[in-house]
Amino acid sequence: MNEKCNELKLALLIDKINEENSVYVIKKLIYILFRKIGFSNKVASNFLSITTGTGSNWLNAWNENNYEGLLRKPGQGRKSKLNEDEWNELKKN
Repeated sequence: MNEKCNELKLALLIDKINEENSVYVIKKLIYILFRKIGFSNKVASNFLSITTGTGSNWLNAWNENNYEGLLRKPGQGRKSKLNEDEWNELKKN
């Protein structure tokens, strides 16, 4: 029964990869798939050209919040060097 459950979970993960539009999220899902089928953090990370720390962060995010844990959250990433007035001026031109 446990083996069937694991097969179903892997099939659902593969379906999620096929449905996803964001390359950013697809890469994370592939990493999760590799780990779930038994690859080490080092092997899975090397295959995807990420650090083992990044891979561990992705796996932790998956374990805590499943798919939603892999999505970008508002406010992530580098902050803009332009203020709102500068953005508006840029948009005009």
